[in-house]
Amino acid sequence: MKLGSNSTHTIYATDVANVGERRCIKMIHNRTGVITYKVEHFLKTFKTLNGLTKHANKLRAEFDVQ
Repeated sequence: MKLGSNSTHTIYATDVANVGERRCIKMIHNRTGVITYKVEHFLKTFKTLNGLTKHANKLRAEFDVQ
């Protein structure tokens, strides 16, 4: 599902569960078509959905503890 776009990327939802209030999103670069994944508002990006999933699970564990 398309969430929106900005000057450089078109942003889509993923099936990865939210991390707290933050969505896990897929970003496709408008010009190059390069796909990256990230947890919304976290700066770290990933080249694969698997990388995103591992990071999201780690963040969830950190948030759940607090």
